[in-house]
Amino acid sequence: MTNGKATDVLEVLKEFAEKSSSPSLTHVSTARCLAGRIFWICIAIGATSGVAYHLYKIISTYMEHNYYTSITNDFEQPLKVGSAEFCTSRIDTTSIKIL
Repeated sequence: MTNGKATDVLEVLKEFAEKSSSPSLTHVSTARCLAGRIFWICIAIGATSGVAYHLYKIISTYMEHNYYTSITNDFEQPLKVGSAEFCTSRIDTTSIKIL
């Protein structure tokens, strides 16, 4: 574990933890003793597990419910819809005078 690749990986992980927006990862990288690091690692794993479990429950609840929407028209008379006309004839621009 003392070769260059392992040191580079540890440096990258430490930099990621220091600049992370997750407070528990920041505390892991700045903890002064091993017990503090273990504590914050447990907090980070617990929080991640809680989020994963909550997402699982939300998605499974969403997938269990099959909602079907039906629309019925109970008007006694037909619904009157306004009409629109579109003029497709070309405008004669030769007779327009610019002042």
